[in-house]
Formats: sequence, structure tokens, C-alpha cells
Amino acid sequence: MSSRKNWPVILLSIFFVLSTFLGGLPVSAGQDPVEVTGQEFSIDVSFNMKKLEKNKILNARVNVQNNTSKEKPVLAIAALYDESNALVDVSGDSKIIKNGKSKSIHVQLRLPENVTNHHVKVFASEGTDLDSSNMIPLSNIVTL
Repeated sequence: MSSRKNWPVILLSIFFVLSTFLGGLPVSAGQDPVEVTGQEFSIDVSFNMKKLEKNKILNARVNVQNNTSKEKPVLAIAALYDESNALVDVSGDSKIIKNGKSKSIHVQLRLPENVTNHHVKVFASEGTDLDSSNMIPLSNIVTL
């Protein structure tokens, strides 16, 4: 992994550690959508499975409503962690959402052979890709 690719991993790790210490509790989710409403965006997340399944592809659908007066690029991020909370994989996709409008962003992760005590955290950030995103969260963390 190049040093350029390490920045998203480092920033995600810092974000999750800080959110834990600052009282940011993750929201757990199954197959049913979980809606998170913030000042700028309303977000709901749904998954194609209720628990992680080995060697399967996890699909997360993040519906984002832009409540601001400006269009913004929104990056949906899915991060897979192992039993020791080490980041195993990360994926993201982005769309520009006009003010007052909503769009669905789909993110996929291929799950490994061993998913025992693993979990996925999904959240939305402002930006267009993992390398250039400022990683400022626009939502709470949804955990599967």
C-alpha cells in the first residue's frame, strides 16, 4: 500500500477514536434502514444482509437528503474492522447532491473468509473520493 493510500486509513482511524472519546456512539443496523438526521443532511442506510457473511459482497445503500442551500459532494464510506478493531478494508463512492434533493449512494465491500467478530462502519463525509476527502462526517456511524 502506498503512503498516499494510507491517509484514508489513518484519517478513518483517528475519526473513530475521537468519536468514541467524544461520545459519538455508533448506530447498529440490520437489513432495515436506519435514518440519521443532522443539520445539513438527512441520511438513512440499509444493507443487503443482517450480519456479515464470509466470502459475500456487502452492499450498503446510503440515501442522502441535502438540506443545505448549496450542492455538495457527499462520500459514503464503508470500513471493515476485525476483532481487534484493526481496519481490514475500506471502500467509498461519491455523488454531488443539489440543495433540497436526495440521492442514493451504493458502497460495496467483499467480505473475507473469516468474519468472526468483524464489523462494518458506514458513514457519510464531504468529498469526492477517499484520497481527497476531508473526512468530516455528515452523519453518525452506522455499524453492522
